[in-house]
Formats: sequence, structure tokens, C-alpha cells
Amino acid sequence: MSLKRRVLARSVTVSALILGGMTLSPAAHAGGYGCAGNLIDQHRAVAYPGQVLYGYFYLYYDPATGRNCGVMVSNADGGSGVSKPMTAGIYVCNTPPGTLCNSASTWDQDTGNYKTYAGPVSVNAAGKCISVGGSIDYAGRKAIVDTDSYHCG
Repeated sequence: MSLKRRVLARSVTVSALILGGMTLSPAAHAGGYGCAGNLIDQHRAVAYPGQVLYGYFYLYYDPATGRNCGVMVSNADGGSGVSKPMTAGIYVCNTPPGTLCNSASTWDQDTGNYKTYAGPVSVNAAGKCISVGGSIDYAGRKAIVDTDSYHCG
């Protein structure tokens, strides 16, 4: 490969990396939401009627501390940038995996009027299952995330 082609190939690769970094989803930046660790799950917050995607609940896990951390993040259709009622919650369940988390021993919840995201909320759930939930209330519709107990361990 000629020197000119190698330089062009590297330029294209570097440009792709830079542009890729600029277009990463908000979920890729845990520290920006106050969570440490790695993204381990995300849940769509869909408003009805019309099945409009209002945002996501992002769940992170930090193996160094054993903490689960979550945020509910609104997108443009969910009124990002506009103050609106939002909730994020994470619960340590006393129920087996895949069942309704109707008995939480520990929880952290954040509710208020936010422009972009609710949270962060976090719990230590070593040896237990967790459940996450949240909501975005915007333009007369409400998008809700509510999981059964999962991510046990």
C-alpha cells in the first residue's frame, strides 16, 4: 500500500473514531449521570397512545463497589430540555428472579421536575435481585418503565 493510501486510510479511521465518539448515546457516558461502572441494561420508556419513545432507563453496575445505579433519561420526543415530572427508582427485591418485586428491602428513588433526567439512584444488592422503574410525564402522556426482579447476584 502506498504511503498516500495509508495516510488516507488512517485519516478515515481517525475521523470515524472522532465522529463515533460524538454520536455515542447518552447511555455510554455513565459518569455524566453520576453513575459509575458499566452499562448493563436499558429499558425503553414508551408513551401511549401512539407508542412514542420518550426515553430510556439506563442501568449501570460497578463491580468495584457492587452498586447498581440507574437514571431515567428523556429524549426529544419525551421533552428533553423542558421541565416535566420524571421518576427513577431502583429496588432490592425479596422475590425470586422474574417475579413481581412486591417487597423491597432497600430502595432509592428520585422524583421531581427535570429537564433531561431523573436520578441517579443506586443500591447495593449483593446476593439479591433488583427491579428498576421510572416515568416521564410529557405532553399529556406518560411513559413508564417497570421491571420484574432481575440482575440477581
